[in-house]
Amino acid sequence: MALTLLFGSEKKDWNVFWNRALIFLFIATYFLNGITRYKHLIVILMTITTIVYLCKQPRHYLTIFKSFLFASVIFLTATAFLSLLHTPEFKASLKAINNSIVENTLLCTLVIPVLLRDETKAMISKILFFSFLTSLSLRSLAELVSYYQDYQQGIMPFSDYRHRPISDSLVFFFPALLNLWLFKSKGYRIAFLVLSTAYLFLMLGTLSRGAWLSVLIVGLIWTLLYKQWKLLATGAIVAAVFLTAIFMNKDMTSKLAFKMQQTDSSYRYTNGTQGSAYNLIMENPVVGYGFGNKAYDNVYNKRAANYPGWFFRESIGPHNLALFVWFGMGLLGLAALLLIYAGIIKECVSNAFRDDRYSPYNAYMIILLSFIGYFIIRGNLEQIELDLLGIFAGFLLAMKNKTA
Repeated sequence: MALTLLFGSEKKDWNVFWNRALIFLFIATYFLNGITRYKHLIVILMTITTIVYLCKQPRHYLTIFKSFLFASVIFLTATAFLSLLHTPEFKASLKAINNSIVENTLLCTLVIPVLLRDETKAMISKILFFSFLTSLSLRSLAELVSYYQDYQQGIMPFSDYRHRPISDSLVFFFPALLNLWLFKSKGYRIAFLVLSTAYLFLMLGTLSRGAWLSVLIVGLIWTLLYKQWKLLATGAIVAAVFLTAIFMNKDMTSKLAFKMQQTDSSYRYTNGTQGSAYNLIMENPVVGYGFGNKAYDNVYNKRAANYPGWFFRESIGPHNLALFVWFGMGLLGLAALLLIYAGIIKECVSNAFRDDRYSPYNAYMIILLSFIGYFIIRGNLEQIELDLLGIFAGFLLAMKNKTA
């Protein structure tokens, strides 16, 4: 169905098909492991195609980028490079900036709107919905295979944290899964039930309370907006039965039960992850210390001796994206991040509640709920990356100033 919608137009325009395919494959493979060379190939092809289009018709595309959101992304990028002037780990910080900001956030913000320049808003929304759903399905399937391989080696589910990395994709794509329910056909409903069952199992297996909270809050917001009370009640019953069945095996679920009862594993708000990060930031709040995990670890580990009250004697990260950016890039970096947040929220809120608000293809609503779950909720509880901001910004710029 997705391939028919994306590539089944009456007019056979291979440039259009090529552009759609690149964006679709980029999103669909984004979280997959073990195919790095193929993902790099897709990015290279996207970049080359974008450069060709910009060289041929620069005026046709430059108007896309006359927006507050794009200016905010440029501001963040410039601020990140400025932080290199005072980082203790120059090479590591430069690599972190290239990987997280330049090759992901900035590149997506540039490439996606250029490749989708001549698409309608309706088609862009379909591309976003089906690429999100495909990516979630592929990542879930790969993780289920990993669970099976673990089981063959005698490793039971919920016994350790080896499956935590999938939590990023589960939180990020959750609104697309919810919107699948809005289709009335039997085939879509069956697909929703199958994928939701796998999703619940995989989400519990992450043992990530930040991810659980994100999904819970986003699910409640979605239910209120779409008034799907029956689905909420059914989901609660199914989840209760599912958890009851799992907890019958106490040996397998001891770790899961512990995580459900735990409230503050990293002592976030005292002298743990966020508290210690704030202490360091207040020593140098304007300029910062340099971007990247290695720069943070370097400063933290050296200063730990001066803070005997810190719970962790070696760095495990600030567990908060805003603090991480503030630490690395100072007040300018924090301001840039908040400006991007404001730009995304402004675009989504001003467009999500129009006549098509109840459409499963409502891209603005999907982006808004994904943004809330991943960046606002999870980003304040756990260590996440800036990369995915580019996908939001790219699609929002692609849909800007289009009526249909």
